[in-house]
Amino acid sequence: QRRLSIRLLRAKKLLVGFPSSAQLFLYCLMILISVLRTHFHSDVFGSFSWSSNIYGRKHWFILPAGEETKLKDELGNLPFEISSALLTSKNVKYHEIVQDCNETIFVPSKWYHQVRNIDASVSINHNWFNGCNVDIIADSLMAHYNDVEKEISDCRDMENYAEHCQLMLKSDFGMNFEDFLDILAHVTNKRVMALNDGKSFKMFDEFNFSNSHLLYDLKAVFKVVTKLKGINVVKD
Repeated sequence: QRRLSIRLLRAKKLLVGFPSSAQLFLYCLMILISVLRTHFHSDVFGSFSWSSNIYGRKHWFILPAGEETKLKDELGNLPFEISSALLTSKNVKYHEIVQDCNETIFVPSKWYHQVRNIDASVSINHNWFNGCNVDIIADSLMAHYNDVEKEISDCRDMENYAEHCQLMLKSDFGMNFEDFLDILAHVTNKRVMALNDGKSFKMFDEFNFSNSHLLYDLKAVFKVVTKLKGINVVKD
């Protein structure tokens, strides 16, 4: 218990001065303690994630993006739980990892995984997206939007149909196009202001974005907005 308390204290110190959610496209930061497992899934929005273990051990199955399709049944559904025997039988490429205390695992966008706590564990988990994977987030958002439209296509003539689609999208996916565009607008304004000021853009502590990084983010946003305009989500 004393060791656990010390590690929790260290974890708390890690969070002091953590940058705001909008600056890093931060989705969530949470501390978990349990003896359970997470089912086979990919992370919310198609985001990046990392998981730092500060107490206990975890067992991971991690599949490169696209390998999960080999596990779909005749209805296109993925299994709730996987095993090495199942993955081997389906000729799935995967990584099997035992994560020890003081180790961190990074999970790229769209990499499906399953995690089981070998014993009681404490971990810090962080999901985010940035200029490197914002296009994947946009694609995931559009795919869910298409699913919503398909499900209620028989109601297309109803009043406020578009608004209902956005409401259902937010309920199902966790954000809708308005939310997503608000994030992109905030990031764009921050990047443009930094470029106009001619000063380095400080994220936190001693970490700064160079002009190249700022321009990269702006180009990524422009690419995504152009894509969204193609489906009439963004108006001129």
